[in-house]
Amino acid sequence: MKELREYTKDELIKEVEKLRNKNLIKDKKEKPGFKNKYLSDNWERVFDTISTIILLVNKEAIIVDCNKTARKYFKKPKKNLIGLNFWEVISGSDTPPEDFKLSLPKRQSRNIKINHKWFKIKTEPINDCNDIQKENIVIISDITERKNYVNEIEERRDRFADLVELANVAIASDDKDGNLVYTNKQFADLFGYTVKEIKKRSHRDLVHPDDQEMVKDIHISRFKRNKDTSRYEFRGIKKDGSTVFIDISVNEIIETNGKVVGTRSYLRDITEKKHNEWKINEQVKKIKCLQAISNVSSQKNITIDKYFDELVIILPEAFQEPNNTACYIEYKTKIYKTENFKKTKECIEITLKLKKKIVGKIKICYIGKATETSASFFTKEEKELMKTISLKISEFLERVHSELIQKIQFNIAYAVVTSENVEEFIGVIRDQLGLLIDTRNFYVALYDKDSRMLACPYMDDERDALDMWLADRSMTGYMIKQKKALLLKKKDYFKLSMLGEFDIIGELCEAWLGVPLKVK
Repeated sequence: MKELREYTKDELIKEVEKLRNKNLIKDKKEKPGFKNKYLSDNWERVFDTISTIILLVNKEAIIVDCNKTARKYFKKPKKNLIGLNFWEVISGSDTPPEDFKLSLPKRQSRNIKINHKWFKIKTEPINDCNDIQKENIVIISDITERKNYVNEIEERRDRFADLVELANVAIASDDKDGNLVYTNKQFADLFGYTVKEIKKRSHRDLVHPDDQEMVKDIHISRFKRNKDTSRYEFRGIKKDGSTVFIDISVNEIIETNGKVVGTRSYLRDITEKKHNEWKINEQVKKIKCLQAISNVSSQKNITIDKYFDELVIILPEAFQEPNNTACYIEYKTKIYKTENFKKTKECIEITLKLKKKIVGKIKICYIGKATETSASFFTKEEKELMKTISLKISEFLERVHSELIQKIQFNIAYAVVTSENVEEFIGVIRDQLGLLIDTRNFYVALYDKDSRMLACPYMDDERDALDMWLADRSMTGYMIKQKKALLLKKKDYFKLSMLGEFDIIGELCEAWLGVPLKVK
C-alpha cells in the first residue's frame, strides 16, 4: 500500500492549486455546501490524488464521501462506505470516544486507540455560503506502527534509566561547554546534592580549584578529537565544601557525521582508596625516615653539628610534599635549617630534651601555595611521627652526652698524672667542662680557715678580676658552708641575698654554679 501521509488544511488547499495550475481542474460554479477554496466540480479527482485517508462526514457522523486511499484502507467500495456511521467503520461501534464530537464547529486533533490500533484523527468543519456548518473533513492517519515504535523506545529508555539508577556508579553526560545534560542519582549523591540541585551545576562548581584547568583542557581537547586518556583522576568539591577523590572514565558522544557533540562519563569515589594509599605511603616514609635517622646516629665519631646538618635534609622527605616542606632545628645556641626555610602558619613545632630539660626545638613548615585545606595540611600521623623523631633525637643526645662525660672524666683523670702544675691542670678542667657547659667565666678559689679569706690562683673571667676576698657573706663562702654543689639562678641569689645569707660581689650573672673541693 502506498505510504499514508498526513495533510493539513493548508496543504490540501495547496494541492488543489497545483491541480488547477496543471489544468486538471476547470473552475466552475461552486458546488452547493462547499466553499470554493476547498471544493470544485472536480473535487473527487483532487480527493483521490491525496495519499492519506480523507472522509467527508456530516453532523450526524454519517460518511457522505471518501477518497481512494480510504477505500483501499477499509477495503470497501465507495458505495458501501457512504451512509455508514463513521465511528462504526473505525471501531465497530457507533459510540464516539468521550469528548470527541464531530459536530463541534472547531478544529480537532487527537490520537485514539481503537481495537489495538492507534489513529490520529483531525477534523476540519466545512461551512456553506451562509457560514453554517454542513459537514466535516476527517483526515485519518494510522499511527500504530509509529506509536509502537515510540512506546518501545520509551520502554527501552525506562529500562535503561532503571539500570542506570540501580548501577553502583555515577553517570553524567555534558555538552561542549561543560553543562550537565544528564545525571543519575548516584552522580548527585557523589557530590552531596539532590537530583534537582545537581542539574544547575557545572564543571566549575564540582571540580577542585587546583584541578579545574586540567579537567577543562582534557574536556576541550576531547571535542577536537585529540587522543586524550579516557580515564584519569581528579579532586571534586562536595556541596559541604569537602574534597572527594574521583576516578573518571569518559566516552565521546558522536553523531553520524563524526562530530563530537558531548561526552558520557562514569565516575567512582576513590577517596577511601586514596586515604589507604596515603596511610601506606606514610608508613613507608615513616620507616624510611626513622631508618635514615638511625643510620646517621650510628655513624662513628659523628659530631653534633654534622648530625643536625644531615637531619634537616632527612626530615622533609617524611612529609606529603617534600619540595614544599622546610625544616628548622635549634639546639642550644646553634641554628640548623634548610635553604628554603621560612616560617608559615602551617607549621609543626616540637621540643628537644636532654635529661628532661628542653635544649632546643624543631620546626617543620609547609611553604607551598596556600589552599582552602592548608590549615589541616599536616596529618595526625605526621604529627605523631614528629613526636617519635623528637624521642629518637633525645636518645641520641643522651648517648652523646653520656659518651662525652665519660670522655671528659677520662681526660681529667689523665691530666692528673700528666699536668706539670696546678694551673695547667685547672686549665684542662676548664677546657673539658667547656664541652658541656659555658665556662667563659670560670675560677678556682682556695679557702683559708684561719683568715677566712678566699684566694684565687686561677681565674678566667670576662667581667671580674678578684685576687682575694672574704669568704663570709659571699656566694662561694655560702656554698662551702653547705658542703655541696650549688646552682643558683638570678632570682635565687637575689632571694638569698635579701635573707642576709650573703652579699652580691662582682658582676650580676644569669646563673652561678659552684662545686666544693674537699681534702680528706
